[in-house]
Amino acid sequence: MKRKNVTIARIRNIDDDTVEIVKRVDQNKTLLFKMGITQPGLYERVTINRKNKTVAIDRIDANWWAEEPFLGRRDLFMPNPEKPKNL
Repeated sequence: MKRKNVTIARIRNIDDDTVEIVKRVDQNKTLLFKMGITQPGLYERVTINRKNKTVAIDRIDANWWAEEPFLGRRDLFMPNPEKPKNL
């Protein structure tokens, strides 16, 4: 988090094994935003599940025509079942 335009908006424990971290990216909305072009990456939500050994990274986007921010992209990382000794 060396970027000056990124702040931690929220950290919470969903349950004993799951942590959610929400980062806010401060950025100016472009002129194209008002024309209906999606503004990607306003928020980033990272969900870490220690029980399942997974990490989900969600990019939250905004659009002039949408009332609320929405999920623009999700990356899900999990262990390779073919190499269980690396867990």
